[in-house]
Amino acid sequence: MNILTIISGAMMNRHIAIIAVVCLSCAQVLAETITFKDGIHIHWSRKDTIVSPGQIWELDVVPPENDADDFSPVYLRKPGQDKTQLLFQFGRAGMIFWQGDALFVEDRASSNTYSIMLFNPLSKYPHQSQGLVINDVVRAEVRRKVKNNEEIYFYYPHFVSWTGNKLVVSVSVRTTRNGAGPGISYCLGYEIDAQSLEIKSSLTEKELMKKYNADCREWP
Repeated sequence: MNILTIISGAMMNRHIAIIAVVCLSCAQVLAETITFKDGIHIHWSRKDTIVSPGQIWELDVVPPENDADDFSPVYLRKPGQDKTQLLFQFGRAGMIFWQGDALFVEDRASSNTYSIMLFNPLSKYPHQSQGLVINDVVRAEVRRKVKNNEEIYFYYPHFVSWTGNKLVVSVSVRTTRNGAGPGISYCLGYEIDAQSLEIKSSLTEKELMKKYNADCREWP
């Protein structure tokens, strides 16, 4: 084996090692991206500790001591610290989506009505009442789209995407006119400023699909 072969082999091994390190880093970033896109499922009966990307926050999901209780508390804390505070309560099941120091929550408390929460940032909005402001904003906008004589009986807001300061949600709505007759279905989308909670634009079902490859789901 000549000296050139030895040098060539050493250089190849070095390149393989560099590629392996880079790929491991890519895998970590990819995992966080997939987690952010798909969300993390939480259930009222399952104890869980969920760490945010970058290990900024931890959420402790605590099942109720009594099965008759309707809601499970979720506590917020800094990693490695014992001090916690109640962030929100949810019923039945939910989904959470991280974005750095911010959190979006789907509370699937009942089979016909969901609610959403946004804590942005968590360090500034650590209470459920503040997190629910976005739910009031979206619900009010949906109510404006629905005719006055229509009663909402199914209401399903869902996370679509969150890029930079643009948060996108879809809302599947079913109504009845004057409380009777056949159901009327709506599929609505909203682009929301995640800081001011101002609705920047409304989207039709076709626009949701074209821009975000998303539709309006009634069930998870």
